[in-house]
Amino acid sequence: MDQDLLVLYKGVNVLIFDLNNSNDDYHILQTQSLIQTWCETNVKSVLHNGSKCDMNIAIRNGNKLKSDIEERIGKEPDLLLVFGGTELRHGHEASDICEELIRKKITGIEFIIYSVVKSNPDLVLDKFVCGYCRKTLILTLPLVTKDTLAILNQIRPVLKHALAVYHDDIASVREKHGELLTKPVVNSSPVKSKINRDVTQRSRHSIYPMLEVPAAQKLILDYISKHGCGGQKQSVQCRTAAGHIVAEESVARDDLPPFDASIKDGYAVIAADGAGRRHVVGERSAGSPGKVCLPLKSGHCYRINTGAPIPQGADSVVQVEDTELIKGEKGEEVEINILKAPKKGQDIRVRGIDIRKGSTILSEGNLIGPPEVGLLASVGVTNVTVYKKPIIHLLSTGNELEEPEAHVLKPGCIRDSNRSVLSSLLAENGFPCVDRGICRDDPDLLLSSLSSNLLCCDVIITTGSVSMGDKDYLKEILVADLGAKIHFGRVNMKPGKPTTFATTNDHKLIFCLPGNPVSAMVTCHLFVLPALKAFVRSVHPLPSVIKARLPSTMTLDTERPEYHRVSLQQDTTGDHLIAYSTGHQLSSKLLSCKACNGFAILPKGTDTKSKLDKNTLVDVFLTKSLY
Repeated sequence: MDQDLLVLYKGVNVLIFDLNNSNDDYHILQTQSLIQTWCETNVKSVLHNGSKCDMNIAIRNGNKLKSDIEERIGKEPDLLLVFGGTELRHGHEASDICEELIRKKITGIEFIIYSVVKSNPDLVLDKFVCGYCRKTLILTLPLVTKDTLAILNQIRPVLKHALAVYHDDIASVREKHGELLTKPVVNSSPVKSKINRDVTQRSRHSIYPMLEVPAAQKLILDYISKHGCGGQKQSVQCRTAAGHIVAEESVARDDLPPFDASIKDGYAVIAADGAGRRHVVGERSAGSPGKVCLPLKSGHCYRINTGAPIPQGADSVVQVEDTELIKGEKGEEVEINILKAPKKGQDIRVRGIDIRKGSTILSEGNLIGPPEVGLLASVGVTNVTVYKKPIIHLLSTGNELEEPEAHVLKPGCIRDSNRSVLSSLLAENGFPCVDRGICRDDPDLLLSSLSSNLLCCDVIITTGSVSMGDKDYLKEILVADLGAKIHFGRVNMKPGKPTTFATTNDHKLIFCLPGNPVSAMVTCHLFVLPALKAFVRSVHPLPSVIKARLPSTMTLDTERPEYHRVSLQQDTTGDHLIAYSTGHQLSSKLLSCKACNGFAILPKGTDTKSKLDKNTLVDVFLTKSLY
């Protein structure tokens, strides 16, 4: 295996350009993780001279494209990979800058890249360049897409040969030339699956025992806990922290408020002076230092705005509505009359009354939302340590599937809605994913797709190819080709019976969901989302369950417990929630999910209990906010 690795002479540098200056853009972090994994997998850890190989990966904003690139070249690494800044739009100038610096172009590698991306409309207009500047081979590439890994894998052997040629590594060059001379010319073929494709030999019954839903959920969560899946920490800017789970407590840098502040627009006074006339000796405005305020004397007052600091000596604020003007001069108030005697401390927010400096404002396990982001900002916390979100790849399988953009469907084909549904559901819950497209029902293609995905993600979610059809190869491939362990391959539920959970030897999580859209959505709620939440150490990973009444008699399924799509609404008294069925419950009928905000958990029907009566209380797990 070592002979296939990319062996370097001085090291590799990687620059990832964040042109949005987000510092926490999920796309940027995915690229960083993918490149880190690819380098660890494909680049030998020691150099030709036996010393440790330096792999330096850095994220930079788009403010200093040229100087950042020149700085890296100045370190004279063998290889400089530049990700981002390749697009046609304004500001994406990384390829142009590299092209100016390159003294010897390698057009063959550029050709390989364009041949990989030629069918991708998102990348076909990008500009990619490759060549040498001084002692460094420079290559520009796109931020992570479904083609990025394919590009890297295609060019790796060519990069290896190019480096050997440049460094006059005669032994390596001769070795490569010898391979070319002695190897017979054959058509390239994809990796071959070892599974038995003879349809007459397929199993007629599932070999996997049926698990109850709670047992399947517990198995997933126990596995994540036992093997330490996830739990990695990272520091993110507070402004982009919403949706993350706090990994380390955050402490206030300042008091809130940082000074005694007025709650009202009015006048800062001495309460002991009571009602009556006051001379206006100055004013205090929020955010404006104004003139230096002398300590307030009896019989005097300061005009003050909401949020402004209380002047020294004042101990009360009288709202403007409780005063009247006695005298004005040159557009300024000179004397006022206080109509109502104030109380000490009236309408004053005391320094630190909300939050004391040094106090804990967010604890480990807290979910960060908009209020928490505002809270962090208000006490001067600009970065927060959170649990790193998993890199999730989403893949649909099926010969019958076409992209949603297809104008005219081929005979027997349908548009793939699963990726749209699941990616939206994941994003809604704070887990963006990488769309890995559609894979045909071919064992070799499935194996190739799964293998490449497992190199650069933490979690794979697939839909389809898990039932008992003659084209449902997925479970066999996982076991026979990938050496994965299937923890369960059937769940006692409707819809979603063939749901499968598997793991690899390095603890990557694989969720194989049914191909029907509703089945995929229900099982994603029940199994995938809890796993992802456990991955980031959520305190409550399982969906919330509440009680609701049935508005009418409901017939029970006689084979399995059913997760019935319902719309939860308050009854007329406001005392109870009513679970209204959304209609026909076919597992392919997405329309039944349109008004759905929960799934009623209905028990399996029996000879003695074939239906539930009106007003029966049932458990309902929530899929979205009720209001």
